[in-house]
Amino acid sequence: MKKATTVDRRVLIDAIFEDVFDLDPVNREQHFEGLQVDASIIQSVKELLALSACESGPISRPAYALLGDEGEEFKPGDTLGVYTIIREIGRGGMGVIYLARRADGQFDRNVAIKILKPGKMVFANVSQFSHEINLLAGLEHPRLCRLYNSGITPGNFPYMVMEYVNGEPFDVIHTWEQPEILQFFQMICDGVGYAHTRGIVHGDLKPENILVRDKAPVIMDFGISAFSGAQPSLHMTPRYASPEQINQLSITTQSDIYSLGLIFSEYTKRFGHAELTAISNKATATDPIERYLTLDSFSSDIVNVLTSQPVSAVK
Repeated sequence: MKKATTVDRRVLIDAIFEDVFDLDPVNREQHFEGLQVDASIIQSVKELLALSACESGPISRPAYALLGDEGEEFKPGDTLGVYTIIREIGRGGMGVIYLARRADGQFDRNVAIKILKPGKMVFANVSQFSHEINLLAGLEHPRLCRLYNSGITPGNFPYMVMEYVNGEPFDVIHTWEQPEILQFFQMICDGVGYAHTRGIVHGDLKPENILVRDKAPVIMDFGISAFSGAQPSLHMTPRYASPEQINQLSITTQSDIYSLGLIFSEYTKRFGHAELTAISNKATATDPIERYLTLDSFSSDIVNVLTSQPVSAVK
């Protein structure tokens, strides 16, 4: 059998999407059952239908327009809405990030604009990107990168306008003294803990996703976030992933506690402090039940070390 090209697949997905868009769920399934196409084609159509039905998201019919292979590259001086591109500042697993400036008389500030990476336009990324926008829109905390706006480029690529964090990499804390580092981790607990109170798990906590600004953390990239109890995303960093993420089990706030515990261990073990080791061990217990119940309790033990009080993790 001749292998379908990307264009062939897109045309077929488009055609099936149009055929079933106005059908009720029962008739849709009957239509799918009668098709002699690869199961991955049907799955792509179902995902498109789910996106199109999401009224709160930035994507509307026809959602399949976002499946193209080619994207837009922005150059310094190009405009996107009220924003003028200054330069590209990063490329991640699924997005390109530009430094831009808004100067329309209402606001005058630098922002970061994240757009799906051209040439990597697969459906799972569009879905994940939309998810990130919806999650960030509901979070407002000084330790979390803020979302200002979102939209669709002229070429039908979703983007979001975020706070531009002119910070330093996490590794700068290696030069700090123990009290400064412990206070820094307290602030991380505060920010991620705030998201947890909204039922949101970060899902990919690692040093690269935490910038340092004025001696305080700014937590970036909620791109694989999930509501507590959801199935974990495959977009994670194995080095910092919890056992339940590695094993593709449901993740909870304890998954973030595990990841933060690993980071905490890396950046505090040089002090050779038994109580800090006990905190790390409790946070990174293999069984989630054995970890701290909340980041508040994690933070409280850090305070106990700072104030020479008994640490709950020490048995």
